[in-house]
Amino acid sequence: MKAIRDYLALSRDTVQAAIDDPIFCGTIRDIVELTAKALGSGRKLLLAGNGGSAADAQHIAGEML
Repeated sequence: MKAIRDYLALSRDTVQAAIDDPIFCGTIRDIVELTAKALGSGRKLLLAGNGGSAADAQHIAGEML
């Protein structure tokens, strides 16, 4: 159980660090705004990857549908 709790705590700490970083949050906001503007204007969103990144790209594409 300790290993599981330690792993979850590490994940929690990583997410909290992202929440507390205004530059990181601003970057996400900017990406979302640019993506929404592009798609709203009829443009394409191209996703690509190699190996695990390709699986991530496929997952994101599925989420966009």
